[in-house]
Amino acid sequence: MSKLLFLIKYLKYLFVSKTKYSVHSPFVYDLVINVLNDKSHRQEYAKIRNLNASKINSKHLKLIYRLITHYNSENILEIGDFETLNGIFLSNIQSKANVFFCNLKTNEISEIKTQNNIQSESFDFAFYNLKNNDSLTLSEFMNHLKYFHNNSIVAINNIHQSNEMKEVWRKIIFQKEVTISIDLFFIGLVFFRKEQVKENFIIRF
Repeated sequence: MSKLLFLIKYLKYLFVSKTKYSVHSPFVYDLVINVLNDKSHRQEYAKIRNLNASKINSKHLKLIYRLITHYNSENILEIGDFETLNGIFLSNIQSKANVFFCNLKTNEISEIKTQNNIQSESFDFAFYNLKNNDSLTLSEFMNHLKYFHNNSIVAINNIHQSNEMKEVWRKIIFQKEVTISIDLFFIGLVFFRKEQVKENFIIRF
């Protein structure tokens, strides 16, 4: 996708995206106020400086940190070509966190750092970071659905990097298990809360 087309898509996102004043869902409103719009400084953000090689915007890494801490995620899964967030960053989010990585070559989930050396049967937070591999993002998400529960959070990177990835995002948010989706342009969030009415949001971030 050309830079000009990408810019046009981003400007369109800014035009249609909503702020906290347009969100009526209590759950999403809390997310916007206490996670997306949280500008407070945290000492843990200093660790993100060591992850510059990951090519993920520090703003998005900070968001991942806030999501994990705000919702008390304990079992964390990363899916990618390499350990982008790495165990040092994730395992220091909170002492009880169990961090796993999905090896795409073997399709096996391995431990990076766990408290009890256990293999988790479910994940509270998952991050998909498969750049330029839209079909694999979709297939991995479908394979991992069985690991997600009512309070799981899934973050998907680069949801607008191409028309193909945008279609993958569309297919993911229309899965029956997904009840809430939030398009932040550079990253997408999905939730599985059965008590929620199915809604798709485009939020300014």
